[in-house]
Formats: sequence, C-alpha cells, structure tokens
Amino acid sequence: MSWNPGEASPAIPQPIPRRWLAFAILILAGIGWLVSSKTESLARSRIEDNLDAIHQTALASFQRASQVWKEDARLWAQNPEINRFCMELLQAPKEAESLLSHPAQEAVRLRLKPAISDRNYKGFFLIAPDGTSLASSRDENVGTPNPILELETIWTRVLAGETLLTPPRPSEIPLLDGQGRLRRQLPTQFVVTPLLDPERGAFAYLSFRIDPVQALSRILNLARFGQTGETYLFDRDGVMLSSSRFQKELAELGLLEPGQSSVLNLTLRDPGVALQTQKALPGIPDSWPKTFMAETAAGGYSGLTLEGYRNYLGHSVIGVWTWNPQENLGIATEQQQQEAFRALFRTRLLIFSFIGLTVTLLAVSTFFANRANRQALGLLNKIADSENRFRTLVNQAAEAIVLTSPKGRILYVNPAWERLCGYSSQEAVGKYPNMLKSGLHDDQFYAELWKTITSGNVWRGQFTNRHKDGGHFEEEAVISPLVDQNGEIVFFLGLMSDVTQEMEAQQALELSEQQLRQAQKMEAVGRMAGGVAHDFNNLLTAIFGYMELAKKSLDSEHPALKELLEVEAAGQQAADLIRQLMSFSRSQEATIQALDLSKVVLRTQKLLQRMIGEDISLEVNAQEALPRIEADLSQIQQVVMNLVVNARDAMPQGGRILLETDHEVFQHDFVSGDFEIPAGRYTILSVSDSGCGMDARTLEHAFDPFFTTKDVGIGTGLGLSTVYGIVHQGGGHVWAFSEPGEGTIFKIFFPINEEEAEQFLPPLPAESDLRGRETILLVEDEALLRRMMTRYLQSLGYRVFEASHGFEALATLDRRKNTSFDLILSDVVLPALRGPEMVSRALEIRPQTKVLLISGYPIPWLQETMPSFPENDPAFLQKPFSFLRLGATLRKLLDQDAPQEDSKVA
Repeated sequence: MSWNPGEASPAIPQPIPRRWLAFAILILAGIGWLVSSKTESLARSRIEDNLDAIHQTALASFQRASQVWKEDARLWAQNPEINRFCMELLQAPKEAESLLSHPAQEAVRLRLKPAISDRNYKGFFLIAPDGTSLASSRDENVGTPNPILELETIWTRVLAGETLLTPPRPSEIPLLDGQGRLRRQLPTQFVVTPLLDPERGAFAYLSFRIDPVQALSRILNLARFGQTGETYLFDRDGVMLSSSRFQKELAELGLLEPGQSSVLNLTLRDPGVALQTQKALPGIPDSWPKTFMAETAAGGYSGLTLEGYRNYLGHSVIGVWTWNPQENLGIATEQQQQEAFRALFRTRLLIFSFIGLTVTLLAVSTFFANRANRQALGLLNKIADSENRFRTLVNQAAEAIVLTSPKGRILYVNPAWERLCGYSSQEAVGKYPNMLKSGLHDDQFYAELWKTITSGNVWRGQFTNRHKDGGHFEEEAVISPLVDQNGEIVFFLGLMSDVTQEMEAQQALELSEQQLRQAQKMEAVGRMAGGVAHDFNNLLTAIFGYMELAKKSLDSEHPALKELLEVEAAGQQAADLIRQLMSFSRSQEATIQALDLSKVVLRTQKLLQRMIGEDISLEVNAQEALPRIEADLSQIQQVVMNLVVNARDAMPQGGRILLETDHEVFQHDFVSGDFEIPAGRYTILSVSDSGCGMDARTLEHAFDPFFTTKDVGIGTGLGLSTVYGIVHQGGGHVWAFSEPGEGTIFKIFFPINEEEAEQFLPPLPAESDLRGRETILLVEDEALLRRMMTRYLQSLGYRVFEASHGFEALATLDRRKNTSFDLILSDVVLPALRGPEMVSRALEIRPQTKVLLISGYPIPWLQETMPSFPENDPAFLQKPFSFLRLGATLRKLLDQDAPQEDSKVA
C-alpha cells in the first residue's frame, strides 16, 4: 500500500534484532580496540620522539658549552703574556707573600679580567706542576695547594696534557651564595688546561672556576617542558649536579634546606612511594635505593623508557638518559608519566565514550556517527594536506619571506630568509627588521616605506641590508599589508630576493661597455690622427726642404735669415706634435726590447729636472732588480716625460713630483670603480704630484684625445691620450686617482712574463699561510671594492664587519661593545669623516686594536696635504694592491705580539 499526504503515518520501524545489536557491539568493540591501539602506538612514538629531541638538544647544549669553556681556556693558555707572567711566578718563592707581591700577580689578573667578565667565570688559578696556586683572583688562594689536587684522576689527566672540565664538587673555600653571603661547601667547578712550552712541554696549568648553579642550570633550564618535564646532570654516585625543577617541593619535604640548591645536595634515590602523598618520609632517605635510571647509568649505560620508573620524588616518570664516560657524568630528561600520557588517556576516554554512546543509539546512530567521523577525518586530512602544502611551499620558496605584526615585530621567517640575512628563526622572531639596517639609507627612506605600507599600499623597492656577519647585501623587496574582513591591517608580508650578484654583474657589464666605448673612441681618433699625421709629415718635409734651400740662398747677415730660423723652430714643434700623433695612432714602428724600467727612469732624471724647472722638486724612488718589460724605449721615455710634463703643468706655483717603480702580483682580478686589472704579475711606474688635482668629471675625460683644461695655446690635449695608447698597445693598464686640491697620481702597470717573474720575484706565499680567525672592521666608501675585499677576507677565515664611512664605523664599534675587533682596515679619504680622524676616535675606546690604512695617494702626499694623517709612518697599503699583498700585510700585522706604535693614529 502506497502512502500519500492525508493518510496515516507509516509504521514505526521494528527494533533491531538482538543478534544485530550484538554484532554491532562486537564490530564497534573491535574498531575501538584497533583505534585505541593505533592511537597509543602513535602517541608513544610521538612522546618518545619529543622526549629524545629535548634530551638531545640539552645534551648538545651542554657539550657545546663544555667545548666553549675548554677552547677558551686553551686560547688563554696560548697567550704569550700569560705564559710570560707564569714563568716569572714560577721563578719566585712559593710562599704566598712572595707570590702576592710579585708584579706578575697583578699583571696576570688584569690580563685575565676580560676573560672572566666575558665568560662569567668566578675566578682563575695559575697552577705550578707541584699543585701550588701561583696566581688567583683571590689573595687567600695564592701559595696554597690547588683544590684540583684532591681530584686525583682529574689531576693525573691534566698532567698528561688534557684539557678537562671537572664535575661540580663542594668547595672548601668560602664562596658567595645567591644572597651574597660567604659559605663553605657551595658547588664549584673548574675548566683546566696545560700551558705548553715547545721544548719542555707542560710547565704550568691554567684553570677557570665556573658556578655550576648558574652556568649548568641556565643551560639545562631551557630543557624544562610541560608542568613536570626537566633535564639534569648527575654523577656515578647518583648525586645531582644541576638545579632541580622541584627544589621548592624538596625543601617542603625536608630533603633540602630552605633556599638550598639541589646541586651536590640531592642523591637520586627511590623512596618507593610518591612523597607528596605522604605525611612523613618513609624511612631514612640514605637507605633508599638509587632510582632505576641512576642505577643503570652508574653501570655506564644510556637508555630510554616509556614504561615508567619512580624518580627521586617517588613519581612514576618516563625518561631518557645518556652516560658520558669522558666527563664521568650523566644527563637525564624525565617527565611524569601521568602528564606525558594525559593526551592518550583523554583520547582513550573519548573513544570508549563514543563506543558506548554508539551502542546506546543502536545501528542507525552508529551509521551516522561513523559517516560524520569519516567526514571529519576527511576534512582534517584536507586541512592537514593544505597546511603541509603551504608549509612546503613557504619553506622551499627561493624568495625570502618574512611576516610581521602591524607594528613591525617579526612573527615568522622562512629558511630562505635565514640564509639571506644570516639570522636563525629563533634569533629573528620577536625582533624588528631594523636590525638589518646598513646605514646606507637615510631616515626619510624608511619613513616613506612605512607611510606607504601603513596606508594600505604595496611597497616595491631595493634595500642595502646588513648580514649577521657584518657584510652588506642587496635585495629587491615587495612588502604588502594583509587585512582582515573589516579592512584592518593584521600583518605585513615581505618577499625579498638577493640581487647582490646581479648588481655586481650589472656593474661589471657597465664597466665593460664603458671600456669598449673608450677603446672604440680611441681607435677612431687614432685612425684619424694617423691620417692627419701622414699628410702633415708630407707637408713638413716640403717645408723643411724649401727652408734649407732658402737658407742656403741667403747670406749669414741677411735680415730675413732670423725669420726663417723662427719658422724652422715652429716647424720643429709641429714635427714633435706629429710624432705624438703617430705614436697615438700606432702608426709609428716600434722597436720592442727588454727594458729595465728603473734604469729608464734614472737615465731621464736630469732631462726631466730641466723640463720642470727649479721651482718644482723631483724625487725618484727606483727599485733595484725589477723584472724587465717588453717595450719600445722611445715610447717608454715619452710615457715618462708626458706624465711628468702633465704633473708640472698642474703646479704653476711649484710643488713636488714623485717617480717610483715597483712590482705587484695580482692573484685575482682587481676592480676599483671603473678600473679593472686582470690577475697577473706587473712592473709599475708611479707618477705623483702635489698639484691642483682633478674632479671626477675631469678625471673621466683625462685620456680623451684633444681634451685639456689648460689655457688656449698651452698643451695639445694629446699627452695623456698618447700615454694611454702606448700602454694599452703593450698590453698594460693605466690607473689614475685624484681629488681637487689634493694632487694626482698615475700608475702604469706593465705586464711581465713568467720567466722574468721567476728570475726576479720571490715565490708567492701559500694562501694557507695567510688565513686567520680574527675580527676585522672594514671601512671603504666604494661599495664594489668593499664587497670584493670582504669576500676575500672571509675566504681566508676572517670575521668581517663593513662600514661605508667613518661615522658608520664608529657606530658599529659602539653597537658591538662585546665584539673584540682585532684590526681596523680603513680607507684614508672617506666622506664626512676622514679615515685617520675616525681611527683616532676609535682608538680612544679600543686602544688595543691594530690599524691598517689604505689610499690611492702615497704617504708623503697624505702627510703633506692632510693634517690629521699621522706624522710617523703608519701601517699602510697604497691602491691598487693585490689581494695577496693585502693578505700578507694583514697577517704580518696581526701576528705582532702587541699593537705597534706605527699603527696608532694620533
């Protein structure tokens, strides 16, 4: 019978038969058991992984701290001053009065004061081989047997030359507790290392005292998790060597005195019951057995268990522990089992509650519940898949991604951002992006950026930012505001790409294009000059011929003869001009021969002095035994004379000209501004003057044919063009440096062949001899050169911080007060604040820092034209220099025992 509206409702379905209900219960029970088992398996695996990860992190942190202390002790033990002070104390009587009055006692305390401050050490000892304390932070320790003698095993290993970290032990010497009171038996710990002599071996020992309550607990407290999770150190006897998380509870139970640390005062014993559930302690604590973990570790075994064992409070805990036989101590990570499995217990309760409810609602309720469960699981999987895809996309993105709050605080960074900026996610989150400021953008730049994004617009542009290691990098960035449904900004999203290499490539391309245009221009003018010179030579030949005929036809007393001689002199000047044109156009045949550049300069010295006059002094510094160059003698002489004449014309009121010859080896291509010189070996001619100098625009056109700044009738504009043509025709390079009012320097680089180099030049030092780990502050206003020098120095192992001008350098020193800068490498001519002035201020706050100055000008010019330049010759390199010479000079300067007076700028 069919049913339609108006008819009676259909019959109520019959109850489900019992056999179906029993079958449903059986199925649900099976499902519940499977889900519960699977959930438990996954939960136990996750708990085990999390517990082990926390433990391994704490273990690595402790090992890293131990290694840092040992390395620090070894470095100080290698300090020449410490070794010298110790030898002086060894020669003194071992009585306390003699040792305390010895000058080396105060000297070694002052020398080790920075180490104690930087590492938060509580004191130090210098120990004689017989165990006598030669020196200490405290007078009462001097001349007494050192506490390490009581640790026979440790002392034996130290005598054998090992560097060791002793386990914490009670101190017999009164120490300050947390309330500032002197107390005995407080925990103490030492890192000790031998002082070595190349001939005698270990002759004494250096020890620093560490407060384990502060040092070890600070490290291990980071591995506390949840409400009961903790990580602690213990020795083979089960004595706790770090602070317990439950010191307050231990004091309430009477296992510790009020305010007492658990370090060395608590033994890991199993009370048999949870102490906090008892009104009194069950028996005498010393009679309790060790905890399962402590007993296992005492046998030298490491382990991990989730099955539960009682800890020193009697709670059932899960744990993982590692025994370190080298340090003779263990480290354990534990959590109460109830807390660790709380989520699993809740999950089980939910599962069985769901089963009971499903049984109550019979088969239909089971069907809908299962369908809802499947839908929920599907949705969760989709959400998880979507989240995983998003996380994979962000983490594997090539672009750096940063997410900030509306106030700019960093909330998230991806791995690409970490690689770009050098900071880890943990270091960056919670900070502000201004930690990347390079100092190369003014406040207006950042104000415009902030105004753009806070108004809801997208900002696109380019930054020069500072890497964590101090170097600069270029990045293109897009910063977008993210808004909620109400239009309020909730986040800022930044996408950044590193374009440092692209910018360097673009600069190199522009340099190559500029050099190509210059070469094409010089070639075109050269062809024109060659044609003009050829025609002029024909005309001059006819002029000189008819001049001779006219002179022969006149008597010696004829009045026209004088005018003819003047015409002949003018014609000779025209011939000289033609020779320059021929040389410039490369039309003149060259006679190539091996030339000693120093001898060429010396032979022309007298001629040059006559050319420049008496009001200009000419100084020649010609190096002996230079590698010879392959060139035409007359062309090289013309190069020298043209440069000297150019210098003379720049000094109408008199001055000084300096000619120098030298050699240089470039292992890498050298690029500075528009100048580039390939790697190789070169003999160098340098011509410096103290004249009026040139601005950047004039210097840019200095080598252009017929370009001149002299008055009409003075000069042809071909002098420097001819130099450029001759040098480049021979495969050489011309470098010029000048500033208005500060003179000009020209350097000519002539290539030399390998045979000449092997005969005259010493072998190159190995790059491994130039490596170092010191920290250098590099101050250079030319960005490309600064980046090249930074990369080279970092390749040698140095830690480099960059600055583009003097004020930024001083700001870097002020900002990084805890960074020890070993050397300042600074250009002399810097914008705003000159290099010597900046260095003088820097040495007021960092007097031990060494200094190396660099400049395109030679030292005599700088001393004459720059009042702030030191009168005594400082450590100095003249540009352009090879990276090999830079590395060798740095290594030589840094290897000196103490900063030289030459490197201090007054």
